Amino acid sequence: MLDDYHLGSWLVQPQRDCIVRGDEVVHLKPKVMAVLNCLAESGGEVVTRESLFECVWPAQIVSDATLTQCVSELRHAFGDSAREPSFIETIPKVGFRLIPEVVAASQATEVESPGPGVDGARNSRRATARSLVFAAVGLLAIGAVAVALRQSPTEPTPVAEPPAAATTSLAVLPFADVSPDHGQDWIADSLGEQLISRLSRLEGLEVPGKVAIHTLEDGRPDLAAVAGDLGVDFVVEGSVFRLEHDLRVNTRLVEVATGDIWWSDEWTRPLENFLEIQELITEGVAVALSIRLDVGDIGRDPLGPSDVEAFWSVDRAISAVVADTRESWLEAVREIDNAVERDPTYMKAWLWASFIYTMAARKIDDIAHRDWSALSENALDRALQLAPGQPGVLTMLISHFKHWNQFDALERAISQAGPLNSVDDPLLLFQIGVSRIHTGSSNEALDLLERARLLDQSGFAHFKRMLAWARMLNGRTDEALSLYDAAWDQDDVLRADCSNEAVLVALADGDQGAVGKWLIRARESTELGYSSLHRAMAEHLEHPPAARAELHALFEQSREHLEDGFIAVWAAYFGDNELALEATLRTPNSWWIWHPLMAPVRNRPAFKDMLVELGLVDYWKTYGWGDYCRPEESGSFVCR
Repeated sequence: MLDDYHLGSWLVQPQRDCIVRGDEVVHLKPKVMAVLNCLAESGGEVVTRESLFECVWPAQIVSDATLTQCVSELRHAFGDSAREPSFIETIPKVGFRLIPEVVAASQATEVESPGPGVDGARNSRRATARSLVFAAVGLLAIGAVAVALRQSPTEPTPVAEPPAAATTSLAVLPFADVSPDHGQDWIADSLGEQLISRLSRLEGLEVPGKVAIHTLEDGRPDLAAVAGDLGVDFVVEGSVFRLEHDLRVNTRLVEVATGDIWWSDEWTRPLENFLEIQELITEGVAVALSIRLDVGDIGRDPLGPSDVEAFWSVDRAISAVVADTRESWLEAVREIDNAVERDPTYMKAWLWASFIYTMAARKIDDIAHRDWSALSENALDRALQLAPGQPGVLTMLISHFKHWNQFDALERAISQAGPLNSVDDPLLLFQIGVSRIHTGSSNEALDLLERARLLDQSGFAHFKRMLAWARMLNGRTDEALSLYDAAWDQDDVLRADCSNEAVLVALADGDQGAVGKWLIRARESTELGYSSLHRAMAEHLEHPPAARAELHALFEQSREHLEDGFIAVWAAYFGDNELALEATLRTPNSWWIWHPLMAPVRNRPAFKDMLVELGLVDYWKTYGWGDYCRPEESGSFVCR
């Protein structure tokens, strides 16, 4: 569907990959637009997931998470809600349905024009969504660190603005059609125009509009004439070649004065995906030029890449993380290894490496072959050497030590932030607040997380989620559930985590209505091993003996132990403190053990032994005791 059409008050423009309403323009990625078009062509009927995969990704192996992410981005673009949809309805276990009537733009009586300045539209949420899919039990805050890396991992050391004379000039030469039938001029022209538009937005790069050039006898551009006519430093030139159903595009960056090729690349894709090819090439050239010519945000970031392939390796690693399978995590490790090997000075790649190595310890079952903790710490050391004192590095450092229960190192890292009442970086403050939950200081954690949320200008849903847990620990359960509601509505990607945790928060007050509500949401959104637990608890919520029997059975069947924390809290809720203790000891974690329902378990000798093994008791003796345990004159300690 290439003709424009209306959905409610929005004008959909498939050829421009955007939706328009008055002066508001939202650009969509080609695959996201393709999903929308497939839904629009169904005439209001339900489109199965299988049909969408065949329509958008024919002959490709694509995970459910990819389709879910596309739908999530569509909802965000239209301002829609999965809970109360007005644009896209989810049909559980089947597919999706487009709710508004599709009206061709040519048939509409009133058309809202896009208005001027259409390129000033808001950006997509790709970064946020990618960074949160892997937050799980015991790693509840690490997704926020990933967002910091993806969006703005550090605040670079201020550098002087370059003088006006340092501006680089570049011309995009007409692409040559070298196809056998020479019938692809429209493709060549479209690529050139798209490149000019995209490159013109790079700060520090001057790009004239469409130019006419002289060529030599062999058809090559006459660079001497280009230099004389345009006075540019570089040119981008390329060619398109069509062979049956495929399109091959070559692009290269050439220095006019010397004729040296600074960069080149080639893409071959099915012609039917031309819009995707155009976006891919345009973004690829923009990134490459930004890095090679020191222009734009990427090129001028002193902590950014110096190697183009290293940049794309990190991007591919992030995509693999989103897929969230054992195979994709192996791919993420391979890509991040390649990135840091190609560009050892790429600080952000080292931060991503630390994150991926940390997660790999849980996602990949070959721990005996690689010491993930050592690899993660080494990556952080390299990042620290490249950018000591940067908030993004310190944030990841704190997260790393917290995850590996290295509490003394954690406190030393926190001390590098200076007085906590003067910390003004929201992500750093957020991570410190989360670490205080792990070390049993819930009151201080609440204060820090409240401050972090006030400092956060983006309204990040993950902040609401962590703050909700801290409020529950401080007896403010109703407020906590309200925050989970807000995070649930705001970010589809967080729904599984929000619903899983909100169930435990509702249990703290014993509000069966709230528990039931969140159990329903959890069963609809959870893809991990928790679904059988939620189903069993929903069935036996009012029958404690049956619930306890189910919990014992699930505990025996569980292999990956990801749900042990949930089993522990549920067991405590139904008065089975022995099972609660056993689940806690099998998978020790300093997150859920402070839940109010776990109070009877915390006075058990085996629980206290676990705290010693975790290193928390030594930590408290050095840095001060938290809210749940206190020392005794005998030299022992007691927990409440």
